[in-house]
Amino acid sequence: MVRFEDLNVGTEQTVACRQLGLTERALVAFVKAIPLCNQRFKIRYFQAFLDFLDILSLGLIEKNGLVQSLKDGMPRKQEERITRLFLSMLEAYGLIELREESYVFQNPYSSLAENDFQQIVESVDQPQKSNSELPEFLLQKLNNYRIVNKLILLYRNPEHQVVGIPSEKHWRSLIAGQQLDYEIRLAETLKHLWQLELPKKIHSALDDSYYTESGRNAFRNFTKNRFLTCVDHIDSRNPIREVLDIGCGYGNYMDALSRHLPEVQICGVELQEKVYRETEERFAGNDRVSVLNSNVFDVKPGKPVDLVLMNYVLFYFSNEQKERLFTKLHEVLSDTGSILICQYYAGIEDLKDQLKQHQGDAGLAKRVAAFYGDKILYANSLWNEASDAFVQAEIWDEFLQLLNKTGFRVEALTHADPFYYSLFVEIKKV
Repeated sequence: MVRFEDLNVGTEQTVACRQLGLTERALVAFVKAIPLCNQRFKIRYFQAFLDFLDILSLGLIEKNGLVQSLKDGMPRKQEERITRLFLSMLEAYGLIELREESYVFQNPYSSLAENDFQQIVESVDQPQKSNSELPEFLLQKLNNYRIVNKLILLYRNPEHQVVGIPSEKHWRSLIAGQQLDYEIRLAETLKHLWQLELPKKIHSALDDSYYTESGRNAFRNFTKNRFLTCVDHIDSRNPIREVLDIGCGYGNYMDALSRHLPEVQICGVELQEKVYRETEERFAGNDRVSVLNSNVFDVKPGKPVDLVLMNYVLFYFSNEQKERLFTKLHEVLSDTGSILICQYYAGIEDLKDQLKQHQGDAGLAKRVAAFYGDKILYANSLWNEASDAFVQAEIWDEFLQLLNKTGFRVEALTHADPFYYSLFVEIKKV
């Protein structure tokens, strides 16, 4: 893990419409030229995913009546938090740009007519409808939008017969081998942004257990080894004996930790009844792991806690609730204890660039992988704000303000996955 004070970055999030550089584009072209290479198909998927998000974004501009506003100039300062996040996403995708404190369409979108935006909405709502009048670059994006939708269908129903996916056999092989699990589930989730009517919340058709399952997939595929590295880093300085896992889900982190450090006592807290029952059964007979079906505010540890885990749970709390939560954690955490958070934040590309440099992990392939992840993050953050399955999106500068207000500080951080999509953040008392 890298000490936070060693990273020379500002505390505020900034939106950046980043593009791949010449060398990164050359690598992408090289990989895409390799026949039947898994990495070729993954890059192809992420490129299609970005077009998928562009089409959703352009359609939402039309559906929310913002076309003329973005032609004339839409004020940067917006009262509604969800509208601010939506505009940040559009800026990150290069659809709009900031001019003198107002957002306007960026080329080539500034040349689109109202009818073009209407056709995009019709093409999403009526997939079979002809849209040949659209500019060629939009037709290509629509084609990729449809490919991602077809891959979602294949993921959900492997027997489904689809038409129009090049190299379909290899896509099926990747899906069957669970090599695109998290990525396709993410597209399946973000597709629901189509229901967005600013500034209202979206009623999510996906229940809490769906996101818990996504977290289980992410842990299996990406974060387990990184998590244990963080645990070793913390344990080497202050031995871990008592652990509290808030929102423990199916117990993946507890299981890995209990196997890695056999002497620890772990208490997991899980509010979802269905998930709790499965997790309790998983640890039945393990006297070092207990699971509570409780609200975290009602939990009273019997001893000072050496390590608190919070993995993808902060967006289930409002700012006021988080202040109350961290005030409570300040009371139950030992003076030398740590809080370890696994979470993603949009708009911290500069921070992650420095993190990669400090970890000697800023190679060409890593920069390409992080580019796609950073783009997708803006839509994921908007979903956390828009969906009624969550309370609000996590915002980095608000998080730092919360820590300062409740007597904590960021001690160290590292990446939680190869794409630097999520981070492990260690927090300690001031």
